Amino acid sequence: MSNTNKNISEKSGKDNKIFRPLFIPFHFPFFEKGLTHSETLLISFIIYYKLYCKPDPSYFQNEHLSYILNLSKRTITSCFATLEEKNFVKLRFIPNKKGGTWRTVELIIHNLDFIEIPNSFNPNYTPKNQ
Repeated sequence: MSNTNKNISEKSGKDNKIFRPLFIPFHFPFFEKGLTHSETLLISFIIYYKLYCKPDPSYFQNEHLSYILNLSKRTITSCFATLEEKNFVKLRFIPNKKGGTWRTVELIIHNLDFIEIPNSFNPNYTPKNQ
């Protein structure tokens, strides 16, 4: 078990299995919108996770995302700030009963029309070649 995974397990008091995909579909058009590699990796993971794993609500902690994406927790925070500033996501923070907060992430679909998101995720989806 990696140190990060071990630390997460110790804090929760149980052996957590953190979802870590073998690959993340990387959405290159985000580079054209001025995002960095890290910001693009984060938004690509969120789209993948919400599309194929758990649509809503999706709670993301920096510690978990740091492990999954191999980025620092500070970088995760900075990336989220940029994604919210560019209006790709809406963040909400919910107090946790044990102290601290949970971050929920909502994709702002109408601002993501430059990438193809399948119909099950976006009711207004029509393939660009039709």
